[in-house]
Order: sequence, then structure tokens, then C-alpha cells
Amino acid sequence: MSLVEVPPLRERRADIAPLSKLFLSRLVGKYGLTQKPLLFEQSVLTMTSYAWPGNVRELENTLERSLLLSKAPREIEVTLSSASEPAFRRTPADVIGQAKAFPDFETLQKDYFIRLLRSCSGRISGEHGAAKAVGLHPNTLKSRLEKLGIDFKNVGHE
Repeated sequence: MSLVEVPPLRERRADIAPLSKLFLSRLVGKYGLTQKPLLFEQSVLTMTSYAWPGNVRELENTLERSLLLSKAPREIEVTLSSASEPAFRRTPADVIGQAKAFPDFETLQKDYFIRLLRSCSGRISGEHGAAKAVGLHPNTLKSRLEKLGIDFKNVGHE
């Protein structure tokens, strides 16, 4: 039996843009978005010059994180650390120390959605509602808020 060898992503820079489009298409379905997000041109340049030590999975995870943290749902800006030391050479204590400096993902989501609701005066649906602002169906947004434990009926009316 022969194995197919696939070179690492850093040696296939031309594949980064098409793979990014594929991953963003998958994320549209995963998060129930109504519009496909676009990458800033600078983000594409940044991604093609990055070494990708984590290979294709790192690209996919980076795009998902950038989508979830983007300020505008239609435009995604990707930022990458320019750490010269590969992740596999860092000690677990280094990684844990870095992680403690940031809030957990659920806290980030809660903060984001609470700020969003406040900016929309607590309105979920309609022309000026939070769902339209983030490109989600109102029921999808309500479901996500409930899963995060956010009482959306009282946020934004304070």
C-alpha cells in the first residue's frame, strides 16, 4: 500500500485562499449566517506569509476564531501571532500562562452578545435588530443567547 504525501501548508501557499473560502462556507452553515463573510485583502496577505506550524487545522481554527471575534459580520480581519518559537517547542506551563491572560471563549461570546444587544436597544429582530446586525435568523440568535444564559428580554433596556 502506498501513502499519498501532502506537503505542509507553508509549502502550498497558493492553497490558502481557496481553503479559506471553503472553511468560511462551512462556517456559514455551522453558525446559521445569512451572508457569507469576506476576508480583508490584508488578511489574505497575512495568511499567505504565515508559516502555519499547525497546518490546515490551524488555518480553519484561525478563520473560525476571526469570524466569531469580528466586529462586522461581513468582513473578517485575521491576525496571527508572529511568534518565532513553534507551538510544539513551548512548554505546557507557557501555554497555560498565556491562556490565563485571556477570558474563556464562553465569556467572550457572552460579552459580545450583551454589547450587541445594548447597541440595538435590546431589539432582536427587525431592521435595527441584533439578528440583522450579525447576519443571523432571529430564532438562531435567541437560541444562542439562551444557551449562553443571557436574559435577552432584559438586556439593552437598562
